[in-house]
Amino acid sequence: MPFQNPSVKLIWTTPNAEEMIVHMARVSAPKNQDNMETAPKLLRYLIKQKHWSPFEMASMCLEINTTK
Repeated sequence: MPFQNPSVKLIWTTPNAEEMIVHMARVSAPKNQDNMETAPKLLRYLIKQKHWSPFEMASMCLEINTTK
């Protein structure tokens, strides 16, 4: 009998992931490191410039049910 109901369940994510990513991206500019006003703009910039290493600071755990 084929497996009919594959599913994905989010188990855990890094708390405040966006804030952590922004904080790590600004590690060389400590005076501005906790500035969350410009965080969305910085995140877009990092993606546009393909600067992925700050994103590696966040993670998630997924439970995936499917056929073997």
